Amino acid sequence: DAAVGSFAVPLQEQTHPGDWAANAIDRLGAVAWWGSSSHHLTGGWSFSDNTRFSGAFFMGRTLGESLLLATGGAAGIIYGDPLYRPVAARIHLPGYGEYGEAPGLSVSASELPQTGTVLVNALLGTQHSTTTQWTLSSCPIHDPVQCDDDDAWNLRESGTGAIENHPVDWSAYLDPGVTQDLLLRLRVWNPGEESDELFSHAYFHYQP
Repeated sequence: DAAVGSFAVPLQEQTHPGDWAANAIDRLGAVAWWGSSSHHLTGGWSFSDNTRFSGAFFMGRTLGESLLLATGGAAGIIYGDPLYRPVAARIHLPGYGEYGEAPGLSVSASELPQTGTVLVNALLGTQHSTTTQWTLSSCPIHDPVQCDDDDAWNLRESGTGAIENHPVDWSAYLDPGVTQDLLLRLRVWNPGEESDELFSHAYFHYQP
């Protein structure tokens, strides 16, 4: 019979959609593990809201903050350092709480003073907090691959060092009075480690 803890065991004995902490951390090299410890309150889905976790984590919040913001911690268990905070690569809207839902909205010209700003977070390893590089570019096409193929990216801002909630007025990149698409791209990398670069994209549709 399949060993208890594998993905092939009977439904009442399997872990879903992951595996035991001992396998994840000790054998596979994971830095953390979390899951339901019972069906109390959550029906066994204590950490099911993955989008909220990733939204908070990639804004630069700690592992502990991100998991508790996503679930409240009811009937769950976490193995890992709650202060683990390795990365931030996120374009998000002001006033969207702790998760930084990705922007992508239709606005009119009269609304631009209120909705024309996004916030940018960039960090790639706390040991590189003073040397991490970042750039913010825009493209008039809602397809990052096509923007690459057409060499259509326009560099808008760049900097050295980690940033948190750096304001960017994206409405300044628009042609006033013209219906158009706008794609923003945040690139974050460390010098000499460009193969580990991270990206965040935000999509807008402007309709005057």
